[in-house]
Amino acid sequence: MDQETVDQARKEAGEAYIVFEKAMKAYEAASTDWLRKKGIFQNLDYQLAMTDGRFKVIPPGQKKEKKPATLTLEQIQNIADILGIKIEEEDEEGNE
Repeated sequence: MDQETVDQARKEAGEAYIVFEKAMKAYEAASTDWLRKKGIFQNLDYQLAMTDGRFKVIPPGQKKEKKPATLTLEQIQNIADILGIKIEEEDEEGNE
């Protein structure tokens, strides 16, 4: 390894760092600008929603309750078959 190769690598690394530094500054500026404009948009959209009827407050207790799914024995057996589960029926005495 000679000094010329090391100097060239140092020069290239320095140039790459300068490009990186500029890109980071551009990213930070764009990120700040985007967050500011996003906040303005959300505020304006909220205000518009309050006036055009899109904003609805649902009081507690008026939410629709989800009912658990009701499955037939055949549907359960089909699901078990798909999952590779074997279901064995028991007789009245509890024996398989």
